[in-house]
Amino acid sequence: MDYTPTVVVHGFKGSNLVSPGGRCRFLTVPMLFGLCVRDIRLPLHWEGGGGGGNMVQGRDDLIPAGPMTILGKVYSPLISKLESDNNEKVAVVHSEGDVREGPPRRAYFFCYDWRRDPSENAELLKGVLSAVKASSPGGGAAAVIGHSMGAQIAWSVVNGEPELASSLLLAGGPFGGNWSFMRDMVRGGGTMLYRQPPAVLFTYPAPFCFMPLEKDTSESLAKGSEGNWDPKRAESWAEHGILLSPSDPDFEEKKGHLQNCLDRALAFRATLRELKHDKSVYPPVAVVSGVDTKTSPLFGISKDENGMLGPNFDHYEFIQGDGRFLFSETKPPVDLDIQVHITGKKHNALLADTNLIFKAMEDLKKMREGVDVGEISVGMEKEGKGLAINIDVDIGAI
Repeated sequence: MDYTPTVVVHGFKGSNLVSPGGRCRFLTVPMLFGLCVRDIRLPLHWEGGGGGGNMVQGRDDLIPAGPMTILGKVYSPLISKLESDNNEKVAVVHSEGDVREGPPRRAYFFCYDWRRDPSENAELLKGVLSAVKASSPGGGAAAVIGHSMGAQIAWSVVNGEPELASSLLLAGGPFGGNWSFMRDMVRGGGTMLYRQPPAVLFTYPAPFCFMPLEKDTSESLAKGSEGNWDPKRAESWAEHGILLSPSDPDFEEKKGHLQNCLDRALAFRATLRELKHDKSVYPPVAVVSGVDTKTSPLFGISKDENGMLGPNFDHYEFIQGDGRFLFSETKPPVDLDIQVHITGKKHNALLADTNLIFKAMEDLKKMREGVDVGEISVGMEKEGKGLAINIDVDIGAI
């Protein structure tokens, strides 16, 4: 009997955060409807030495505490399906110790503090996958499913240690990177009536890992942008009026924090590019990509009425994607044979298309056995009425 455990890795805002006393700070029903506000910003101070690449951000006292299921379409359908098929609860784990202290399970949900540097969470996931492999009755590695930032984290770990996964399914991972999250960083972002203000989002290193910081901005900014912005330098962000202003009384502290975020993001994004081992040792990999929603990957930089440079969101180019990331960005930029599964679901609901997810998992199992399952699979489930799925997409581009 096949006993391959499954490990699910959530994305940004994918887990609840609670205080040491167990009080939920993110996300509650009153917060969702704008009836209360919880300040969940991270400290701006960093510790360590040798530059941002070796710095570690200070911590608050919040703890990840289970999948964020208040928005049922994000992870609840997949969790319910896993529990139904396995006839047991999905185990929520935060660390290697959580796995080793409990009995072997058929499915795990890895929860982490999604605000923090993804490199930190990649180390935690590495420990979890090692413990799952060691505790599995058959001694086999897990089938890993990563969503959004969780896809980035999962690929970063498996790229470094391919033996920790028997297969890898990456849903909506922003591997190419775009600037779609910049609107949230500048104007605030959230769900329904719950909005995280820019001052709070600014304290999180995680969103900077979505951004193509390593690319020439002439390729990634809207046409007609002014100035000469260098996204790798916090000083340049300030010069162009992006998230920073020299008039802020705590400008130097904010600039130092931003530079650390940029350095850590660049270091993490480097782990997503280029195979770390010979391609023959990697497990089968597949991606789930949304194509049914117009997606805006760009922003511009222009002068306001006072002649001051700043971000401009008035001239967006809309491209095929899942509403957050482009179809062409959701495949790791490496030389591997990766199967592509297309869905009409939006970004937050990619894992809710359980028929497609389990078909993809079955295909990955066949790929492990050497069966040719083809290059592309089209799922017909859509988000609401949606748009017609356009399967005339450039598979080579992804």
